[in-house]
Amino acid sequence: MAMKNVPFIGLILSTAVLFAACMKEEPERREEIVIGEYGGMKLQHHDTILSGGYNQKAGYTIDIDLDGQDDLMLISNIWGSPGMGQHPEADIVSLDKSLGIHGIVFQDTTFFYHKIDTFYYSKVEIYIRNRYSCRREHPEDQVNRIRESLQPTVMKRGERLNRTDVFLSDTTLNLNYGSFGQWRELLSTPDTLIVDEYYAFYDCHTFPDDEICWVGLRKETREGIKLGWLKIILNSHYKISILESALQE
Repeated sequence: MAMKNVPFIGLILSTAVLFAACMKEEPERREEIVIGEYGGMKLQHHDTILSGGYNQKAGYTIDIDLDGQDDLMLISNIWGSPGMGQHPEADIVSLDKSLGIHGIVFQDTTFFYHKIDTFYYSKVEIYIRNRYSCRREHPEDQVNRIRESLQPTVMKRGERLNRTDVFLSDTTLNLNYGSFGQWRELLSTPDTLIVDEYYAFYDCHTFPDDEICWVGLRKETREGIKLGWLKIILNSHYKISILESALQE
């Protein structure tokens, strides 16, 4: 009777050995990666230049883990109006909660400066100047507001990215948000000119132009949490050269 169970026992042992072998083939996923090191990473080459037009957004989506669902979007745009001029902008968007963009949450201060200048030429010219800035530009600047802001982190080759770092998901983040101004006449008569000037400088936390930069990523998948990056170059504050994306295998 005992001999009849030998094939069955052998089948169980074979199955157990096969299962153990399969488990060993599953790669051990590190909790930290080094930006620019490709060992254990699944790489996608994009080699795309994204360039929006005047009030015409251009977008590019990326499926970072190739599961058929877009995770990330990059947006290039030049916004503005005849009165305000043209202003370049570049954004990165996490399309769902499973994709996190490495970034920071900080208290952002906006400074305000107000001045009225009067000049006596052939007629009286009055200039009402209002300036908002993310940095203190003048000793007489006053704090206008302090608010919580979100910003993607500029990463370089060789820096480390850990699962426990701060990641921002399901949101739109500015890669580059420049400065702009507006100039308009409030009154113009033969003897008086009154001009209102408005300037805003919000370039304190933007990505550098014409430099290779990496954006750290964290993706929640069925296989667990995977780390990765997006490699890009910004040009003219709004054009985005999308070089590559990578995610842990």
